[in-house]
Amino acid sequence: MSSARGAPPETTLPPLIVTLLAGLAATLLTPVASWAGRGLALVDTAARDPDGRAVPRTGGWVLIVVWLLANPQPSRLTFVLFAVWLIGLHDDRYQSSAKVRAVLIAILAMALAVPGQPLLAAATGTLWVAAVVVAFDFVDGIDGLAPGLGALAGLGLVLLGGPGGAAIGGACLGLLLWNRPTARIHLGNNGSNALGLLVGGLTLPFIQLGQPLPAIALVLVPLVDLVVSLVRRFRSPGNPFGGDRLHLHHQALRAGGPVRGLLRLLLVAAIAVGLAAGNPWLAAAGMALLTAGLLPLAVWSRDPDATLS
Repeated sequence: MSSARGAPPETTLPPLIVTLLAGLAATLLTPVASWAGRGLALVDTAARDPDGRAVPRTGGWVLIVVWLLANPQPSRLTFVLFAVWLIGLHDDRYQSSAKVRAVLIAILAMALAVPGQPLLAAATGTLWVAAVVVAFDFVDGIDGLAPGLGALAGLGLVLLGGPGGAAIGGACLGLLLWNRPTARIHLGNNGSNALGLLVGGLTLPFIQLGQPLPAIALVLVPLVDLVVSLVRRFRSPGNPFGGDRLHLHHQALRAGGPVRGLLRLLLVAAIAVGLAAGNPWLAAAGMALLTAGLLPLAVWSRDPDATLS
């Protein structure tokens, strides 16, 4: 597998060492990011940590710093990552327009996917990167889920020989220690944007080289949730850009509680990642079965009482 479009050169360290170092760095940096978030009032006032304090929304800061430590060379991926992170940070602070964010994310996805590509590859790549960013934003709704899915995607990239997977996988594992139920830090929109951009950007070569199955497998759970959510919102009255509490993870949470719901979704994602490295036909059949297993959690009609204000 060739390097991700616009990605920095791969490190010469073994992936296991990169994963361990990134995980250690994220583990040590998260308390600093948490302290900074409280100092800047970047907190989720609706959530409380085990000590009863509002939860900081600065987990994305950790992802950015760990990525820069592992990939200090300037690259198009890093520049786009920083821009997407700033969009999320602005939303965390000022509650910006969802429509404006969607347009900006699409433009940044184009900046990553279009250069040097024929029209079809540019278009599919842009759609892919934008979709993965939005999918990780949607799926970041219960403690531990987004970092857990990011860790699995990163480690799956290592198995598939893609660059950058060890760094993002290790960073997410370190964050998961602090974001697991009950969380002491949240990713915030800055973090879910950054994580989605990294996963989308690092899997972009699979899409543009005509090998979409492995990329889809690495993000199966977020993509299923994205498709279900878009169908639900556009077939229901009201603003399709308005949030709701009817995502797959909300249904898993109601059915099994925070830990069992989280583990159920992570288990599906882990199986999909395992399938990605196998026979393509077996992987396709397995992912179809996994998707069917997720659909009982799907809500296709929006309940007005569950819609966020």
